[in-house]
Amino acid sequence: EKRALKSHVAQVHVEKGALESHIAKLERTVENTEDRLAQALAANASVQSSRDRLEEERKAAETRTAELESVMQHLGGEHAALAGTEQGIEWEYFSDDWCAVGLDANE
Repeated sequence: EKRALKSHVAQVHVEKGALESHIAKLERTVENTEDRLAQALAANASVQSSRDRLEEERKAAETRTAELESVMQHLGGEHAALAGTEQGIEWEYFSDDWCAVGLDANE
């Protein structure tokens, strides 16, 4: 019976070692999974930041496009007005507007 008990104790020690090894392996797996999760979260935050930046750039581009379209419409009107004036008048840009050379900016 003493020998059987010693054999049983030895078997328990072997099983305990196997369980401790398995627990250590599971702990490493959990740590690796946590590391991958942290990396994925950081990558997701980076992607979201890039999306936010691109959205801001898209809005700025839309605003600039609208501004340029407005300027083009204005220039189209100016072009039509110039086409109706006498030939030979020189135009210069003065005080944020076009005026004929020799005319006061208020005319």
